[in-house]
Amino acid sequence: MSTNAIKRPATLRELGDMAGDFPTFMRMLDELGPWPIPPVGFAMTKGSEQRWIGNDVVNRQYIVTPVWNAATNSRSIDLWTSKEPGESDTHLMPLQAIELAADLLIMAKDALGTAVEEDKDGN
Repeated sequence: MSTNAIKRPATLRELGDMAGDFPTFMRMLDELGPWPIPPVGFAMTKGSEQRWIGNDVVNRQYIVTPVWNAATNSRSIDLWTSKEPGESDTHLMPLQAIELAADLLIMAKDALGTAVEEDKDGN
């Protein structure tokens, strides 16, 4: 069995390159349906046309970054740890763990809330 899948272009520029001419571009745009719109305050990551990031939450030992993927129209959270020379990034003090959990909870609720609002709007 053979299946044909057409990758959804991440940008209108990519769609234009795929289409080649204006009538084909308009037909393809119509066939693809509503275009995913990045969340408010998100910016495209340098070097990528699919990955968008929001404002970081920066603490002494970690950076939490909200992410939106244009190709899948999905949200996720990146967690980066930083450490001073000689420190381990695998252990957090109890207060640091609570702060990290609170930041992750806020971002997860925001991502979920946005998804719920988009679902209500039919987007």
